[in-house]
Amino acid sequence: MPTQASDSGPNQQPARKYRSFLLRCWRERDTARPARTTWRFSVREVGDDPNEYTLRSLGQLVDFVLEALLIATPGEKTDEE
Repeated sequence: MPTQASDSGPNQQPARKYRSFLLRCWRERDTARPARTTWRFSVREVGDDPNEYTLRSLGQLVDFVLEALLIATPGEKTDEE
């Protein structure tokens, strides 16, 4: 999962106020059961050092976004807390 510096010091970049992602969604057919399809996802971070992650379920996608947002604002209270 993506990580980010927790403090802004003289040699560190300030924490971002927003995160940008490119989300791709597609269906894959189950080879064992051709009538069944499954959604798959990939998420690419937008920025200077883009990383791409492939996720196999909607649950993994939600977990990824939640973790990415929590890491982006360490120690900062959010509306959800």
